[in-house]
Amino acid sequence: MASVEGSSSGAAAIQYDYGTSDDKSSDSNNKALRFNGDPEAFSCWKTKIYNFIMGLDEELWDVLEDGVGVWP
Repeated sequence: MASVEGSSSGAAAIQYDYGTSDDKSSDSNNKALRFNGDPEAFSCWKTKIYNFIMGLDEELWDVLEDGVGVWP
């Protein structure tokens, strides 16, 4: 197996410039959208945050709604 010069593990590093991504939408940066306090925008924000959380873990939304139960 050929090793890469300057690499102690023999694995090559893959360069990627995240600043050149063509998709600059707020949904693609893996950050939750902040609610800006506008009551008219709440419904849209809730739908987006729901979809974001469901994309992370389907049971997480239930935990947020119901809370974490304490077992005796």
